[in-house]
Amino acid sequence: MTKQRLIIAGPHRTAELKHRYLACEDSVERSHWQVIWLLSRPEKGYSCQEVADLMGFSADWIRKLVRRYNDDPEKGLKDKRRNNGNAPVLGEELQQELSKALGSKPPDLGLWSGPKVAQWIGERLNHPVSAVTGWHYLVRLGWSLQVPRRQHSRAASEEEQEAFKKNSSTILPS
Repeated sequence: MTKQRLIIAGPHRTAELKHRYLACEDSVERSHWQVIWLLSRPEKGYSCQEVADLMGFSADWIRKLVRRYNDDPEKGLKDKRRNNGNAPVLGEELQQELSKALGSKPPDLGLWSGPKVAQWIGERLNHPVSAVTGWHYLVRLGWSLQVPRRQHSRAASEEEQEAFKKNSSTILPS
């Protein structure tokens, strides 16, 4: 079986590809540049499968990266998961309203949680929202779940603890 070499059609030379790979600060984009650089090295003659094995990717992903680079050498290797166009669930105004609501007690007088925030959001948007989305908004707005510390069912009350301390014959160091 012969190795079929992928053609790197972008305008960059091997040295420039190496420089871009080493200079890139985004880790995902950096690994994409490294794939292209490895494939562009004629002295090594790496195949798609060899680069995939070196990088821990699948050969299909390597071929897709090469196509993306060949189609658009400047933007083709960017991490496309970021800024993918999805608008936030809540606009700025509703986020402020939610922040204000989190300052008060929830409708059931318990503690705010992801599902309760999701229900609050769902009521405002007139469609159900995932509990995970509710939790993400809790965290985004600087809140966390606050649960009182558990107490043993037979634990002494504050008064009993104070009485024990007064009547104790052992002197505890302060």
